[in-house]
Amino acid sequence: MAAVPIPNYDVMVAGAGAVGLSFAAALKQALGRGAKILVVAPRESQSASRDRAVAVAQGPRRMLERIGAWAAVAPHAQPIVRMTVTDGRVREAVRPIQLRFDGARGAPLAHMAFNADVVASLTELCARLGVERLDDAVSGITPQRNVVEAHFESGTSARVRLAVAADGARSKLRRIAGIATIGGSYPQ
Repeated sequence: MAAVPIPNYDVMVAGAGAVGLSFAAALKQALGRGAKILVVAPRESQSASRDRAVAVAQGPRRMLERIGAWAAVAPHAQPIVRMTVTDGRVREAVRPIQLRFDGARGAPLAHMAFNADVVASLTELCARLGVERLDDAVSGITPQRNVVEAHFESGTSARVRLAVAADGARSKLRRIAGIATIGGSYPQ
């Protein structure tokens, strides 16, 4: 019985949230149709909550617009035209204003959108561009000459020229790669 060949990719992105998917879509567009890009994430991590809202600042909004993902999100997004920062608790009668921000020339400061809308738009864009998707999780990596062999929990593997950790603040891929972080607690 012949061994199953290990697939080769130019880039593997661990993480199917807004960051990983937008990176994969932008990279695919920059590198062209011949680039083989793989997004890896467990199926349960892909179900973005409809209740979770995100603030999309102008820079990321322009990026989403440029790669072709913003048009599907825009009808459901709410512009933030003013932001006021106060001091005090919500129930206090007087809360002094510390800072106030207004959008420049009538442009919004940011937009509030449902994370599920952003992720759905990026998922559809990646599929249209031919970015491959694997419903799995990275379980290990083995550095080789000019590539990394990524091992998945399902028992399969892939060789990739570049592995990108976009799997969140507690990144499993970052931990597997031995990349240290420095953090602190903000008791709030």
